[in-house]
Amino acid sequence: MLSLFWVEFVRSWKLFKRYPMDALAAVFMLLFLFCGLFYGAEYLANGSQHFGDRIDSTVVLYINWILVIGVFSGLSGEMQREADTGTLEQLFMARISMPNLIIIRAFASLGVNFLVTMLTLVIVVWVSDVNLSYPVLALVPLIASVLTGIGLGMMTASITLLAKKAMGLIGVLQLLLIFIMVLPFDTWSETTQTFGYLLPITSSTAQLKALMSDNVSTLSLPHLYSMLSGLFYLCLGYFLFSASVRRAKRSGSLSQH
Repeated sequence: MLSLFWVEFVRSWKLFKRYPMDALAAVFMLLFLFCGLFYGAEYLANGSQHFGDRIDSTVVLYINWILVIGVFSGLSGEMQREADTGTLEQLFMARISMPNLIIIRAFASLGVNFLVTMLTLVIVVWVSDVNLSYPVLALVPLIASVLTGIGLGMMTASITLLAKKAMGLIGVLQLLLIFIMVLPFDTWSETTQTFGYLLPITSSTAQLKALMSDNVSTLSLPHLYSMLSGLFYLCLGYFLFSASVRRAKRSGSLSQH
């Protein structure tokens, strides 16, 4: 399993080096979108550049969104690319099961996604002139967000496997993730927050903002709940993708890709 992970990691890195313009174009589009949000907010504020903690929160939310959609859309993109190149059926005939292969690819591609995210973060911090602190504890909600993103990506990949194409759905879900992430989870009542942990990304994003703004300095039980929520979506995505693989095999629809 470790050898397969290393092979997939090297594969992701070589694909990244082979097509560097695609990565640069992705970074450019992400920066263009952020600048539109940043300068649009400045215009609405009558030119004032003093947004307080809101700019810090905006940067944290945006970077977290970039990392999540990287692993989220990457899984469905992998399925689509394998189908376009005609190698999807070969993957199903491999010794390792397709769900295990997909989840290994998701974790192996995190290195490339993290590199693109960090490059975007450096430029975003320079553009917005914001100072961010990076406590080690922030890794906990960040990992929870990534696990949720992988789980959601496997759910979308299962739809891609059965419906052949789901790129339009991926675009809609990417925008929906923004709405879910900006929900004011930290202002909800205790009862509402209990149900809020069932939403993907929402609680972990709120905790990430609190940790990076020095409002929280220690881990607590809510962080455990967010991690359990991320593991839940990861397991749910794995289960749904496994079910879609079995259905695709029974219906013989793999040859139609």
